[in-house]
Amino acid sequence: MREWLSSPLRVGSIALALGVALGLLIGYGVWPVEYTDVDPIDLSQPEQEAYMLLVGQAFTYDGDLALARQRLAALGRADYGVDVMRLAEEYAARPDKIGKVATALEALAEALRSGSQ
Repeated sequence: MREWLSSPLRVGSIALALGVALGLLIGYGVWPVEYTDVDPIDLSQPEQEAYMLLVGQAFTYDGDLALARQRLAALGRADYGVDVMRLAEEYAARPDKIGKVATALEALAEALRSGSQ
């Protein structure tokens, strides 16, 4: 055993492997990363779609088009009205989704298209 540990390269390799393994265990198991206060532009595609759904529902509730535009602009997309309309069409075509969601998105898309408040 003593002669096996006498090589600095072996000891260094073992220490490196153990350090990486311990780092991965701590980073993914014990203290995984938790994201908070993330900007909408940093969300993944499905999360951005969920965000658009929430903006549509909020617009249906309060009718504030300026606020809805501000919220959608946070996604960093040039033409978010097209994205909202596409999402509304997808939800309208899916029987497993609640009809109110598609209706809210369609109302928001129509308001964005017409520019009325």
